Amino acid sequence: MANQAQLCGTKHLITDVDVKHNVEPCRKEIEDLGIRIQYYDPSFIASLADNTPIPETRRETISVESVRGLIYTSGTTGLPKAVSMSTGRELLVGYTTAKYLELKPGDTMYTCMPLYHGAAHGLCTTPCIHAGATIALGRKFSHRTFWPEVAASKANIIQYVGELCRYLLNGPTNTYERKHKVQMAWGNGMRPDVWEPFRQRFGIPIINELYAATDGLGATFNKNAGPFTAHTIGLRGLLWNWRFKDQEVRVKMDVDTEDIMRDENGFAIRCGVNEPGQVLHRLTPETLPSVPGYYNNDAATENRRIYDVFEKGDMSVSIAVACYALD
Repeated sequence: MANQAQLCGTKHLITDVDVKHNVEPCRKEIEDLGIRIQYYDPSFIASLADNTPIPETRRETISVESVRGLIYTSGTTGLPKAVSMSTGRELLVGYTTAKYLELKPGDTMYTCMPLYHGAAHGLCTTPCIHAGATIALGRKFSHRTFWPEVAASKANIIQYVGELCRYLLNGPTNTYERKHKVQMAWGNGMRPDVWEPFRQRFGIPIINELYAATDGLGATFNKNAGPFTAHTIGLRGLLWNWRFKDQEVRVKMDVDTEDIMRDENGFAIRCGVNEPGQVLHRLTPETLPSVPGYYNNDAATENRRIYDVFEKGDMSVSIAVACYALD
């Protein structure tokens, strides 16, 4: 915790009193960095009685390039790294996700994911704020409380990540697992062997699967309502592939090192139909400024870029994921 705080120049640690037992062992180390610790609970929130509007002058110097927040990667390529979330990106993700999901003020999305992670932050909180929709928060994931909380919240969308859906599917029958108003499960990591059994058991018509990364440059979506397109992380199509075939490319990769494989001329090898590979997004001088970077870590930011991909001098950024180019 202290190492991350030092990296991002933290001045305040504001945290729920419920996790005080996690913070106190680090108190001296944190305060030695000049960080003030503030716990909050319902009584503290109630004591904040100042309703004075924030003056417009506080926002005059904020640009779309300014840092709005830092979200840490999971650390799959080493220690967790802080990804800079600019004001422009926060606004864009909130707007585009709300538009894609067709969120309305009457919608409610339930999530029990941590809000400091890109999923609950960028794919639930910001789009719901943008659309004026409601967020129903679960304090943590639990087989016992998941469906009762979903039913009580009257949520019509639930968010999932990773193996959450498998845990629910393998769990015991719950009285509320079909006594809910959910019309869509929205998230990433739904495995093929879980997909249809999850839909059938819990009576959820739409599984809306996506793939994206906090430090990535693109995303794929699949709003699935039946056998066709089930089990896929994203759909592109003939026209999309024709238009963007050189902007988003799947190339062969070494599954052990996650390095791209190159031919005898030193250039990347495109994946064929049904061949696993890595997704690359083309970088140009125009798009480079919008690529997410790691906060105070230029070396790690540069390390993600790949040069001389299909010709000398070209450049791309990778998403280390095994995916397939389907016919």
